[in-house]
Amino acid sequence: MICIQGKITFDEYLECQKFIYKKRVLISRSIVFVCGVFFLCLDWYYDFKVYNIVLLFLSFIYISYALFLGKLRFKYIVKKNWKKYPKIHEEMTLNILEDGLSSYDDKGNPSHLNWSSFMDFKESENLFLLFLSPNLPICIPKKLLKEEEITKFYDLCSSNVKREKL
Repeated sequence: MICIQGKITFDEYLECQKFIYKKRVLISRSIVFVCGVFFLCLDWYYDFKVYNIVLLFLSFIYISYALFLGKLRFKYIVKKNWKKYPKIHEEMTLNILEDGLSSYDDKGNPSHLNWSSFMDFKESENLFLLFLSPNLPICIPKKLLKEEEITKFYDLCSSNVKREKL
C-alpha cells in the first residue's frame, strides 16, 4: 500500500487542465487562426482599401487571440476556478492498493475505486492522471510520492488500467 497525503498546487492544477483540454484548445485556436488568415486574405484581395480596415482589424484580433490571448484567457479561467472552488486545493489523503484507490470524501465517508473504474492513465513530469472519463481525471502530484513509490505506482497503473483511446 502506498499512502499519499498532501496538497495540489496551482501549477499542478493548471498542468492537469492543460492536459484535459489540449485537443479541444488546439482545434478551437486553429479555427480562430484560420478565420484570421481568411480575413487577412480578403483584405489583401480587395487591395487594402480604406473601407477594408475592419477586415484588417478583425484578422489582427483573430490571429492574436489564436497565438497569444487564448493562452492568457485559459490561464485566467483556470485561476478563477481555483479560487472559486477551494476544495480543489485542500489536503488530500489517498491510499493506493493492489485492487485500486481508496480515500475519504469531504464528509468522511470511505470511498474505493477499483482499477477497472479507470479508462486510462497519463504521466507527465509532475503528475499522474487517472481518468474516470475523458474529461475527469484524478490528479496525483509526483512530489507526494517517493522515488520507489513512483515506479511502483506506474507499474500498478500499467498492469491494471485498461487503456482506452481518449
